[in-house]
Amino acid sequence: MSERRTQAERRAETQAAVLASAAKLFGDKGYAQTSLEDIAGHCGISIAPIYHYFGNKKSLFQAVNEAMEAKILGSSGTESEEHDFVLSRWRGFLELCKEAHFRQIVLVDGPTVLGLGRISDSKISKTLLERIEQHFSSSDGTHSYKGELVGRMIVGALAEVGLFIGSAADPEQACQDADDLVAGLTQMLNSFSE
Repeated sequence: MSERRTQAERRAETQAAVLASAAKLFGDKGYAQTSLEDIAGHCGISIAPIYHYFGNKKSLFQAVNEAMEAKILGSSGTESEEHDFVLSRWRGFLELCKEAHFRQIVLVDGPTVLGLGRISDSKISKTLLERIEQHFSSSDGTHSYKGELVGRMIVGALAEVGLFIGSAADPEQACQDADDLVAGLTQMLNSFSE
């Protein structure tokens, strides 16, 4: 029994090492300039476990992209923002946008490699959309067409802003300008629901 656990632990360690190496190399060199051989060499394994656990380069990149996006859901803004899920996650997203690896993987290569639809299909987009729709639901929990419409508009706008930050010459300034605009958008959203 302990032998199995040890094997499972080794598997988990190998997968984590591959993901960490892939995140570093995809972030440093970009998707196109990174090979599976580079990733295997970086984490000191043969290429076979990468194929076994992830299938191919695109699937590995998708796993790295999802891990990066999960950081957005795990992030939070200041205590004063916690009442507003969208704004606090947005501010967490902006903090991540300051990391070069995050920008390269999620904002630059992500839409190209995984397609633009990946943004709207991502867990973060779906979670934001749910929360916005809840904001507009009636007290008996009835689904609101208005909430879905506003939610899709906001998620689409946030995705576009993310893509803009990813390609901006000055990402820091783009983050600040985007934060100002999104804060105004959030106030507008709150006024629509009153």
